[in-house]
Amino acid sequence: MCVTETRDEFRRKAEDGAAAKRLLDRADLNLELAGLVTGRVRRFLLGDAALTPEARAKKARRDRIVYETALEMMLADPAYRARYEAFGKMLSLHETSAQQALDAALAELEAAEADLEVLQDKANTLPDGRRVYRTEDGRIVDENGQVIDDTDAAGIVWKDGAPSYQDYLMAKNRADAARQRADAIRRYQVDVLGPARNRWEDPDRPITPGEMDDWQRRIEDGPVGLQTEAVTEAAPTAAAPSDGISGVSKPIL
Repeated sequence: MCVTETRDEFRRKAEDGAAAKRLLDRADLNLELAGLVTGRVRRFLLGDAALTPEARAKKARRDRIVYETALEMMLADPAYRARYEAFGKMLSLHETSAQQALDAALAELEAAEADLEVLQDKANTLPDGRRVYRTEDGRIVDENGQVIDDTDAAGIVWKDGAPSYQDYLMAKNRADAARQRADAIRRYQVDVLGPARNRWEDPDRPITPGEMDDWQRRIEDGPVGLQTEAVTEAAPTAAAPSDGISGVSKPIL
């Protein structure tokens, strides 16, 4: 009888204690929800929220390790790093090649325009100042190829050594070709190389292997001659990317 009473008393006390704890927890939670901070709300939370502010800061520092950006985290993968670095090298070679080609085109344009100006200064002129040239079949035409009638042609003072219409066209075509070449390279730099570099260097949204493949095709489809120049420069060191990256299955160059 005595043993039974002791066991019952023990169970009653345990039940009373659990009930008292539930009442205390409910009171604490109500106070926290009401904005009356007790400092005991963490026992109602899960995961990091249950940590003290100091513990959360320590865990955040530990979780960051050395990765300050998403790109740094991606570069920790050796296969991705190999593809990323190879793409960067290919891009740099084409940037250098494009700038060298642009410099050459601008130099050619400057020389061609200077020669054209000299030629035009030597051309025959009409009384109204229009330059005129004689064609191989004997016609007299202006700079636009418009035939000059006999009445206007009668007023021309002919110069010794004046250029022919064919001479003029050759000089003009040379300048036009150099200008078109320079314009094409500039568009390539602005529309392709610049955006490709911005995408490649994005630290928060790392470029994917598939994107690198797409950009590489656009880069190699640039103005005629630039691809050959860049590939020639890269030939001694070009290498295939490492295995293990989805979407990468061809040489860099």
